[in-house]
Amino acid sequence: MNLFYLDEHKACSNYSNAIQEGFIHYRVDAGKSYADENKKDCILFLLKGKIALRTGERKSMLNSGDMTFIQRYSWCELEFHEESDIIIALFENTVDNCENMNFSRFLPMRDQIKYEMLPMDIRKQLYMYLELLTEYLDSGANCIHFHEIKMKELFWLMRFYYSKLELATFFYPMLGSDYHFRNKVWSNYRKAKSIKELAELCHVSLSSFKKQFNKEFDEPAGRWMHKQMKSAIINKLANENATVSEVAYSLNFYEESDIIIALFENTVDNCENMNFSRFLPMRDQIKYEMLPMDIRKQLYMYLELLTEYLDSGANCIHFHEIKMKELFWLMRFYYSKLELATFFYPMLGSDYHFRNKVWSNYRKAKSIKELAELCHVSLSSFKKQFNKEFDEPAGRWMHKQMKSAIINKLANENATVSEVAYSLNFSSLSQFTRFCKKNLGCTPTEWRKVNLLREDADFPEA
Repeated sequence: MNLFYLDEHKACSNYSNAIQEGFIHYRVDAGKSYADENKKDCILFLLKGKIALRTGERKSMLNSGDMTFIQRYSWCELEFHEESDIIIALFENTVDNCENMNFSRFLPMRDQIKYEMLPMDIRKQLYMYLELLTEYLDSGANCIHFHEIKMKELFWLMRFYYSKLELATFFYPMLGSDYHFRNKVWSNYRKAKSIKELAELCHVSLSSFKKQFNKEFDEPAGRWMHKQMKSAIINKLANENATVSEVAYSLNFYEESDIIIALFENTVDNCENMNFSRFLPMRDQIKYEMLPMDIRKQLYMYLELLTEYLDSGANCIHFHEIKMKELFWLMRFYYSKLELATFFYPMLGSDYHFRNKVWSNYRKAKSIKELAELCHVSLSSFKKQFNKEFDEPAGRWMHKQMKSAIINKLANENATVSEVAYSLNFSSLSQFTRFCKKNLGCTPTEWRKVNLLREDADFPEA
């Protein structure tokens, strides 16, 4: 199933067919091969098939349900022995919000590890995550912000369901006391023609750079850079499709250039397509009856995986935040605008922020004036805007909300009348009783006797 409004997604500046950081899904026939330099750190997930992998001097065999880490700028050769289904995760930085996924935390385990670049198994929860991710990618979900939150989720998932020793072994090439320094080196060394230039690109003095480099990479910077360049030249020359000139150019062996750079900021920070005000023109097309909407395949997969997370105790607030964002993207992808407008009909209005302020504050206010103050709007402007957004006067609307809240709370037999009154901010029990007499036609206790007995009578005795 393709995304709804795919052309609209593609027109957004945050949509990209050429993902630089994020996920790519491939289905590859048996007998195919691939060889190229890895520009990013990546994780290869083999969902189905059999692959022979060589990177540098290391070789390994991947079978269905295996994953492996490949460090950036390493020469990678893949031979597909069977028809294969793979997902590639490309990244430069790990999760910023959670310090527990910082690779420096795994450094004390480095001496315990004999690194052999062996694949690691894809566990149940990760498999569920990848199955849903495949659905997204095959549908054309290439919003860069969406890829960003899914990448964050991936690292949280690995932190949840793999031990620290397993992660330290898997990401061994990235381990160091200062991951940010190592990251700067890996990101910039191809741009530098000398150690001095590399130190400048890393924003470190030359003497400090040399000292820190020796500590992190266990060898002098000059020797390390020479080895990387030698390896890159050999690997690129092995590609028969590239001319010698192309190899030289790709490795920055070119003439000094005179260039102009135009620096600007993207004005679109987030996806505006899920703004409820966009659905407002459809309001007149809808007869709202609060009918349920079906949970589609992709949403079901998302919920199954979410259940796994929650049952495992995944309650990081940042993690919940990205899953909430993913939910709204998912609904935007797989439900039509009319379906979403119907589903979220009570929230539709020309000014969603105003409606949100009202819903957030009306329980705290004892009068329209107090509610207007809580919404930071003058009383006259508030009344006018309220009528426009809710199609009725504020006083009548607040009265209906209070009446509905009282009935719902009185229906809870575990709460006393006093507790109900207190929870709804009535100043006294007598005031609450007077309100109920006027609006329900009886006292709270009388209402309970009549209505709860009526409910019980609907069920025959055993």
